[in-house]
Amino acid sequence: MTLKETLNQIEQWERPTQIGFCKQIIKNIPISIRSIWSDDSTTCEEKLEGIKWLNEFNHRIDNLIFTLETTPLKEEIDICQIGRYAQDYARENNMTQGEISAIITSAYNRINNYCIQSKIFKEGVHELLKSESFRKRIPMYIGETKISNLESFIGGYYFAESVHKFELTALDLYFENFNDWIMKYYRWKESTAGWKNIILTEMENDETKALQTFLILYDEFMSEREK
Repeated sequence: MTLKETLNQIEQWERPTQIGFCKQIIKNIPISIRSIWSDDSTTCEEKLEGIKWLNEFNHRIDNLIFTLETTPLKEEIDICQIGRYAQDYARENNMTQGEISAIITSAYNRINNYCIQSKIFKEGVHELLKSESFRKRIPMYIGETKISNLESFIGGYYFAESVHKFELTALDLYFENFNDWIMKYYRWKESTAGWKNIILTEMENDETKALQTFLILYDEFMSEREK
């Protein structure tokens, strides 16, 4: 994801989430400073120059946090100014360029993952699986377009529900029948292998094809609930 694409996503976030993103940038800066200082291929003068511009970037983000926290919600704040700061300091120092890029990417990934998890537990994992957002950007949610990754993703959701005592949604409860439904669909004698292994076997162990097949079967299974 490019810097422009990242900032376009951040623009869609609510103000508290944007503040959290900026604060995560501040937390990441000391890591980059240590990275620069431990680089044996550069001189002390070069290291200090790089750290100087990271410090300037830190001040800019700190000021932006203050603005976000004190400006009324009805007034818009240009969060994309972070991109201009990044470009300005990148032009000043090549060493800083890579570090600022890593700082922003890491902060975005951390906050975005938090947003995804919050959305999942608020609405339920099955609302997410049905959504256009998930279908268009599957790797963003599960890492790779593999049915094994999806099974781990769903399993993690159910495990977290059991640990934190979240109330199961109606769709959560309905999905418990999916193993037996898949068994009958493919005319297996039993469902103990689990839906993932059954579909994967039927798709000749092609992980991507199995995931695509899951989505088709999942939609059919869910549509039967509505009849």
